[in-house]
Amino acid sequence: MTKSKLLTAVIPAILFCPGFALADTSNFGRDRNVSVADRMPDEYRPLGFRLGAFMLAPKLELGVASNDNVLYRPTDTVSDTQISVMPSATLTSNWSRHALSATASVDSESYSKYSDQNTTQWTVAAAGRLDIQRGSNIFANASFGQRYEALYDPSSPRSAAEPVKYDTSDLSAGVVWEQNRIRMTGILNYSKLNFFDVRDANGNILSQDGRDFATTGFSGRLDYAISPSVSVYGTYSGNNRDYQSSSVNRNSHGYSSALGTSFEITSLMRGEVEVGHIEQKYKNSAFKPASGSFINGKVEYFPTQLMTVTLSSRSSVQETPDIGVSSFLSNNTNLRIDYELLRPLLLHASYGLISDDYKGEDRTDRRTSFELGGRYMMSRRVSFQGQYQYSKNDSTGSAGIPGYVDNLFRISLVLQY
Repeated sequence: MTKSKLLTAVIPAILFCPGFALADTSNFGRDRNVSVADRMPDEYRPLGFRLGAFMLAPKLELGVASNDNVLYRPTDTVSDTQISVMPSATLTSNWSRHALSATASVDSESYSKYSDQNTTQWTVAAAGRLDIQRGSNIFANASFGQRYEALYDPSSPRSAAEPVKYDTSDLSAGVVWEQNRIRMTGILNYSKLNFFDVRDANGNILSQDGRDFATTGFSGRLDYAISPSVSVYGTYSGNNRDYQSSSVNRNSHGYSSALGTSFEITSLMRGEVEVGHIEQKYKNSAFKPASGSFINGKVEYFPTQLMTVTLSSRSSVQETPDIGVSSFLSNNTNLRIDYELLRPLLLHASYGLISDDYKGEDRTDRRTSFELGGRYMMSRRVSFQGQYQYSKNDSTGSAGIPGYVDNLFRISLVLQY
């Protein structure tokens, strides 16, 4: 699945997003249900370590996977076995007001035959929230890490023979103010991506210096509660993307605006749906603007307490290193079903569709994926996970690239305290 490098400030569950500390009497709470994927029975819930006013939650995941197209080729596919080691730890305050947290994680993947595909990704992050009054707070987040572009990533150079390494830096701060039926949210953010050189199949160095860029942005949102279960909102965000050392001027500015509704219909359904427009314009007149209308959102349906059906959709403008191409408009839609077969056994199935429309060349990519998986919790400290994923990429147009089909099987052991 394509990673959105323009939304790299992904701090795990500890992220203090607007509304994190809403009281039960808020007109904007949407917490009558807990989805099957997020549900943790008390007898299987990790306890963590108490460190004064903080709780430390360490975790280690060990996995083995089989991939039948590790190089994502259209023909002459090759398979390999992958070993993954993923340690992480989260430190969270347990104060009644205000909050602090920090997290660190590593994701190391090693292949038995194709060692040039090995990657080690890491992330460190911190977040804080200062409560002002019920429903109102000031918050800030910081995240730094090292990640890799997979060979199938549409943002990766076509001639690269190995994943492209890049560093990420993300900072954001904002304020939430809530009074009766009105809630206002404002956020300032900054992110920077620094790409490293990569080799092609002949061992030649492909410079990635021209891809480094920084994004500064802001967003605002105004919510009005029609009732404790339904609200309407408007949102607007803007950004400036500045390239550090590109030989071609790829700097741009853009915006996204939308009108939407947030709702919770009894205990049956909840979600947010918005309709809007997105646009990115480039200072270089040779680059075509990227724009389009969208329907974004996430809706969860609870037909029974044992099942959750989730439909989500998201649109964004993504950068590309392709010569003469400004960017591509990406639409990501996903349908997922989670089912609690037994109290310690959770199953899921999902279908995903990503469509990328390139601006400046005749190319449209469509990536479909299907996944089956499950998690079995033996105790508070031990669980097992299994996953099968099918993915396919089709590229059409005169500038289309070769597609691929990939099958991946993975099993893992999760240890946590």
